Amino acid sequence: MAMSTAFMNPLPLWREPVWASVRRVLGRAITAALWTVLGGIPGVFTGVLPVAWLRPVALVFAVLALAHTVLAVANLARNRRVLLRLMGTGSIEWPQSIQERLVRARLDWVEGPVVRVTEELRVPGPASTYPRVRLEGGGRTISRLPLYGTSVEDFIAAVNEAAAGRGVRFERAEPGEEPPADAAAP
Repeated sequence: MAMSTAFMNPLPLWREPVWASVRRVLGRAITAALWTVLGGIPGVFTGVLPVAWLRPVALVFAVLALAHTVLAVANLARNRRVLLRLMGTGSIEWPQSIQERLVRARLDWVEGPVVRVTEELRVPGPASTYPRVRLEGGGRTISRLPLYGTSVEDFIAAVNEAAAGRGVRFERAEPGEEPPADAAAP
């Protein structure tokens, strides 16, 4: 008799690279610093904006950018850079950020013995997150999962290796291809 895996800890399948996390936090911190330089800090320095009535607006943007930076650090601490995790119940989910939980956004998850991986179309312009993939399984979808320069084949090999023995398998699918009848969830 097989033991239930329902109470196993979540297993990380795919993580964001360290360089991407650092770049995101630094970018947000620099944005907050620039808004602070423009708007100033009341009682400390006046800021470089020549129009006095724009300084409070810049200060509001500085506070929002600082909050965004703090949330980025909190999300890194909470999710430990995990972008895709296999839950003990067998579902595969993209962990929510603190912001997504606050606005009660829908949790993105898939399930099933076979998860189909489809490469998504590239948007014009530079982006270090490409390629992006769509995961489909059990009638559910996770869209726009970033691979950060990793090929789709290497991604599939990595997540299949991480999920070995857990009853789930990732397979490559072409855009528009219909899933086989046995890939549907029970």
